[in-house]
Amino acid sequence: MTVAGERERGVWRALRADRMAMAGLAIIAIVVAMALAAPLLFPLDPLDSVGRPLIAPFETWRHPLGTDRLGRDLAAGVFHGAQVSLAIGALAALLAVGIGVLAGATAGYYRGWIDEALMRVVEAFQTVPSFVLALALVAVLGPSISSSIIAVALSTWTQSARLVRAEYLSLGQRDFVRACRALGMRDGAIMFRHILPNALPPVIALATLTMAIAILVESALAFLGLGDPNRVSWGAMIGSGRALLRTAWYVSAVPGVAIALTVLGITMFGEGLNAALDPRRMRRS
Repeated sequence: MTVAGERERGVWRALRADRMAMAGLAIIAIVVAMALAAPLLFPLDPLDSVGRPLIAPFETWRHPLGTDRLGRDLAAGVFHGAQVSLAIGALAALLAVGIGVLAGATAGYYRGWIDEALMRVVEAFQTVPSFVLALALVAVLGPSISSSIIAVALSTWTQSARLVRAEYLSLGQRDFVRACRALGMRDGAIMFRHILPNALPPVIALATLTMAIAILVESALAFLGLGDPNRVSWGAMIGSGRALLRTAWYVSAVPGVAIALTVLGITMFGEGLNAALDPRRMRRS
């Protein structure tokens, strides 16, 4: 078996031994299954009225989680909302990590004035709270799925950039990098073919946490009415029920529980993945 294959088996063994990580993975699997099953279980538009308003949960089997004040099925909203939350969370995290890897790798590899310039840009982004920045970007770009992805990514990429920069500053002094330079390899090949694979483990773990943050930010934007008006969203569902907390608390509670469980599952799995990818553990094993 190759070294890479043995390393993957070691990571998987560490994850399986971590009950919290496996519980998080189970929650993620359930949410993904909900998103995939949404068109089959609820083929109608979840924004359409399908019954009388404010049916309580478990009052009727046709609407097991009840309906909101417009008669929309809450179960359909939760299942279809999983598609939006997972899509925005995954794509925003991927874009944020991609920007962070590019900026951090460039800064950590070249150092000098390039490092200083890029780190000033990172600090400029970090002076503005991430949610405020996302709010401003969506307000400028207009409420839509794509604008939410861009806004969330641009408000969360700095953590990846700092982490990758630190990894490149450390790995750039290793013997294998000096050997690559001595062989006349181009900078791009050294940065992304040789250094990046060694810097990826903590970045992968951070990407899962970035996805959890992205889901929270998107839900907050939708709660404020800045989500895509043509797509159902957990945050928008909470916002539509905030005036009914005393009389129909479940309208906000049902999507709120969905958000909490999804973020909890991703966070637990991310922490377990971070521990499994710890180079000190891998050296011990």
